[in-house]
Amino acid sequence: MSASTRHPSGSRFPAISVVAIAIGVMVAGCAAAEMGAPVEIAPLLMVDATTSPATTTASATTAPADQSAERANDSASAAQAGEGMDDKSDKTGTNPLNRVRKFSLVNEFNASGDSSINYTYLRYYHELVEQRIDIRLEVPLVYSHNAVPSGSSSGAVDGGGGGITPADGVSDFGLGDINLKITLTPYLTKTEGFQFSFEVDFPTASSHDLGTGRYLAVPTIMYGWFLPGNMILAPAYEHKVGFAGDSGRDNVNSANLDIYLVKRWNGGDEWVQIDPTYKLNYEKSKYNGGTLRVTYGRVLGDVGKAKLSAYVRPGVGIGVDRPYDWSLETGVSISGF
Repeated sequence: MSASTRHPSGSRFPAISVVAIAIGVMVAGCAAAEMGAPVEIAPLLMVDATTSPATTTASATTAPADQSAERANDSASAAQAGEGMDDKSDKTGTNPLNRVRKFSLVNEFNASGDSSINYTYLRYYHELVEQRIDIRLEVPLVYSHNAVPSGSSSGAVDGGGGGITPADGVSDFGLGDINLKITLTPYLTKTEGFQFSFEVDFPTASSHDLGTGRYLAVPTIMYGWFLPGNMILAPAYEHKVGFAGDSGRDNVNSANLDIYLVKRWNGGDEWVQIDPTYKLNYEKSKYNGGTLRVTYGRVLGDVGKAKLSAYVRPGVGIGVDRPYDWSLETGVSISGF
């Protein structure tokens, strides 16, 4: 199907307007959200923060000595962590090791000189095995101005960070390359976890200018630590390899080395995330580029048993081989339904 349309050169209105609308929705939601909204907390990462002192005292007098000691150690860990966040019931999506059913609408605008690409992603995450396995379907709508996508638009932890190849006089809008991803968390404790994922980009773009024209295999490994103060550190390595598709298009053989650090507060309802990424282009022997993105997000409210949250994520390209000069991403998610 061909859904692409041509726009006059220099027109960026569709891309910028989508970003502006997304930011407006987020700001309006933040203003309407109640700062003291209750948050459900149940034990996984730390202890049950809802247990009253009286209940704890009564249990300690009847439990064996080893259980009392274990409870005391858990309480000390929770106090050190700050708020005793429970990542099993976390529905914000800030824990990359947590598998939860989620729907996201994300808009990402990347610019380099007079070239730019705007991605609008529809993402659905479906939990197959609790806390262990999920699948994700991603459908992108793409607007390109004087550019075509370079490699894949996905990032190692949370997506984003797609590169730009300048192409003067090209302005297209339509369907991009659909992505399917499966994620497994074979090891997960109260303090750390290991994750493996495998995804495939399909060359479904409605025109030459909106996709890579290649099938891409994308394996990723990640190890995460749950740190004191409701922080998570999760470095990841992602490798992208083209294995089929249009032989006339550039092959893809690249990688992302991603460092994900998030700090949560207000019962986990607000967070700041720092996400530096070092990009390695093995195909073209370019190793002097990367990105730095910073995120602020918060829970806007409850939707039944689910959580409605939103975030804004500005970013900059770094180095002579940077994928873009600057970027702006906004998103809204419904998680845990």
